Parts: sequence; structure tokens; C-alpha cells
Amino acid sequence: MFLSISVTLLLASLVLNFDGSLRVAEDPNTELVKSSISSKFLPPLAASAICLKDETTGKIIALCSRNIPISPFVTSADVEYDALLLGMECIQELTLESNEDWKDMHIIVKGDCRMVIDQMNGVSIPRKQKIYYDQISDLVVEITKKHNISFEFQHVNREFNQVCDEMCKAVILSQQKAEIQKCFDRIELIRDNYTPQDIPTNRKKKIAFLETPFSSVLDKVSSWENSYLPISLRPIYFCKLYDAFVEVNDVIAIKRLGVIMCEEHDRMKKEDICLDTRKNMMIIGVMLQCFALIELGLVKEVEKVKKEYRREIGSDIEKIIIDQTFPRSLEKSLHLQNKGEQGWILEETTELSSDDDHELDVWRNSMLMESRDRHFCKF
Repeated sequence: MFLSISVTLLLASLVLNFDGSLRVAEDPNTELVKSSISSKFLPPLAASAICLKDETTGKIIALCSRNIPISPFVTSADVEYDALLLGMECIQELTLESNEDWKDMHIIVKGDCRMVIDQMNGVSIPRKQKIYYDQISDLVVEITKKHNISFEFQHVNREFNQVCDEMCKAVILSQQKAEIQKCFDRIELIRDNYTPQDIPTNRKKKIAFLETPFSSVLDKVSSWENSYLPISLRPIYFCKLYDAFVEVNDVIAIKRLGVIMCEEHDRMKKEDICLDTRKNMMIIGVMLQCFALIELGLVKEVEKVKKEYRREIGSDIEKIIIDQTFPRSLEKSLHLQNKGEQGWILEETTELSSDDDHELDVWRNSMLMESRDRHFCKF
């Protein structure tokens, strides 16, 4: 939400704080999964933020944040420079709105990345981030010439850059929520547009057949590294997948989900993640594989699956497929009574702890209400 509020500057000195962040949004269910474990596997997200204040009164003049597109080549230095570039772009916009108010202004630019500050002060030479450096330098020259504004670059410790740091955290959490919502929406989209595929009649080809309209979501959820889903939320996601598969009677997708759930158990065991659902993950995975194989007429393959997992499950493996029918839902089997806690991702809240409550609330509401890459609020 853009706020068209005029900017009146009574004093001739401003402080521009900037910060960029490349991080993983931690799994909030720390009582179920250690956040350090989630952070080892979830893909990173990036954001930049700036806060422009009156140096004397401390009054916030503008807040702005930006989502940064992720690629394997994005570094922490890139996102810090992106934040500084964002700050200069905001100042340029503000000077265009009220030119006279900015004459002879002195702006102190503060960041907690020493490398960026040193390069802007000419202490060191930019190399990998030279494109960013050149863009920012051009803006500094242009703003200085037009408005006689002077800039000073200072390094500060992280504790003196908390507003921007918290803004980055909030943006990244919001990004993660959006990515997770896309995962759930994708299930519904495929289900609503489902077209059954012909399954081969040849036994060998049928055993090897893995194609399904749901292949894209199954491929993504098959490992922790490919998905933004936090580990504690994955059991709920498996349940949603299963519900969709049963609704359209996709036996191949159910078989693949069974394999993925067994692999999920192995990963959880390796990382010593004590989710309540872990002990049931393999049993249900084996059950889904066996039921799907029976449905496909591959009864002999059922014995191979039972043999593979007999040592882990024990004698109970014979009881798994007594009914030989798919369960209506997996939620009861996975003991997901705590859906309220694990469904945190659907909540539209992002808490920020700061003395600047009003201004941050306005910025936060703008970020949550409108889906845009950039949120610029002026006060």
C-alpha cells in the first residue's frame, strides 16, 4: 500500500539504515524440529530493507522493503548491495516529490556490512559486485548534483540496525508462506484439471511406470532441499496429497507417495528428528505401496516390499495389508491432532518488536495486504 503523505524535513541531517538478508525462514515448530536442522535443508530466501530517519528526532520518514529473486549465484554481499541500491532509489523518489525540502541535505548512510561501506568509502575496490557499485555511485552523483545533497557512509554493528534486520526477517517469512501456499494450491490445480493416464499392461513396464499428472509435486516434495515446506509441515502436506490422489483414483501417485514417506522416515531417523509422526511414517508408506501394487495387479511385488522393510517394522508388517483397501484419510494414522500448531503458515501475522510501532505496522500491513515485490511507505 503506497502512502501519499508529504515529506516535510525540518532539519538538515538524515540517517539511512540499510540491510540485506539471505537466509532460511526457520521452522517455527521448534518443539518438534530443531530450527538448525530445518535450516540445513530448506532453500534460502532473500530480502532487502531500508529505514530513513530524521537524525535528531529519530522520526521515521520512510520504510521500504524488496523481495530479491533467488538464484544459485546470489550471495550475502549481493543482497547487502541491493539494500543500499534500494535506499538510493527511495531517496531519489522522495527528492522528486519535494525538491526544495532536500536542498543542502546531509545523509548518513549506515549498514552492518563492512565490505559494502568500505567500498563506498573507497577503502577497498569492488569486484564481484561492481555492477551494484556503479549503479549506486551513479545515483549518488545524480542526487548530489541536482539537490546539493552530501552523503556519508558509516559502518554500524548489527544491534544498531535492528529495524531493517527485522523487516528482512518479516519479508522472508512472508515469502516462505507464499511459496508454501503455492505448494498446496498446486495440488488443487492438478486435481481440478486431472486427466487420467494410460498405465502399461506389460508387467515389467507397469512396475517401472512412474508417470502421473502429479509428478511435478511429487518430485519437489521427494527431498527436503527442493521444497520450501518446513519439516514439521510435511506430514500435513502428505495428507493433502493423499486426499487428492484418492479423489481422482491415481494409484501410481499413491505408490510414489508411499515410497517418499518411507524415505522421509529414513531422513528423519538419520537427523534424529523426534516427530510424533515419525514412527508411523514408514508403516503408512509401506501400506500405500502394498495397496497400490495390489490394485495394479502386481501381487508378487508386494512380497518384495514387505521383505525390504520387514527388519525395520518387524512382525507387524503382516498386519499392514490385512484390509487391502486404501484408508479414507492419513491424518488419523499420522496422529495429526496438532494441526492448529502445524498450520501456522496460514496465519496472516508477522510480529515485529520495535519502538517504532506505528510506522512498522503500516509497512507490515502493506506487505501482508498486497502481493508485490516492493513495499514503500512514506510518513
